[in-house]
Amino acid sequence: MAVRFEKNGDSNLPSPKIQAANRPWRETLFHLRVGRLVLRDGSATVNDRRIPLELHGQELEFLLHFDAPSPGSGSYVGNFNWQKVELSERRDIPFRFDISAKFTLHRDTFELDELVWKLPHSELNLRAELPTFARPDWNVRYRGRLSLADVRTILRQPTTPDWEDAVINQRLIKAAYRSATERREVRLEEIVSAVGAPG
Repeated sequence: MAVRFEKNGDSNLPSPKIQAANRPWRETLFHLRVGRLVLRDGSATVNDRRIPLELHGQELEFLLHFDAPSPGSGSYVGNFNWQKVELSERRDIPFRFDISAKFTLHRDTFELDELVWKLPHSELNLRAELPTFARPDWNVRYRGRLSLADVRTILRQPTTPDWEDAVINQRLIKAAYRSATERREVRLEEIVSAVGAPG
């Protein structure tokens, strides 16, 4: 599936014929439900750069409406939800997440009303607005929490230190600096204090 948007707002998305009426009009373009979805040898193209992808997940649902509150003011309203997704680039170890989104697509503007991305230890909530397709000036608001354990998985860096390692390293550096300024070796009790006594 390939969806294209031009700067003037034209796209290859279907636009249903609307009968003249004095009341709001809505049509469901499609309602997709998939129990298990696997994509092999796939790719995403971003700014003319092809990124090979492989992913699979469960419980995918995509609902797309065409809303016309008044003649000539139609927009696409979508809801997307996908659970237990595993994504990998090329043949790297995949990372797991859940994702859901609500969006509204007008002829020349786009609103991402809500995007929720959940990883095993992290979560990101994001809202975004593109006032016009003629200029890629996004208005973005986000909040979330990030776990270093998830960063290690996404970046394929299993040796990236976690928060506890960072605290221990900082304590060891302080002990080494203190001993250097006092012109002595680091004492054993300082190392034990930095690492923490065995439980």
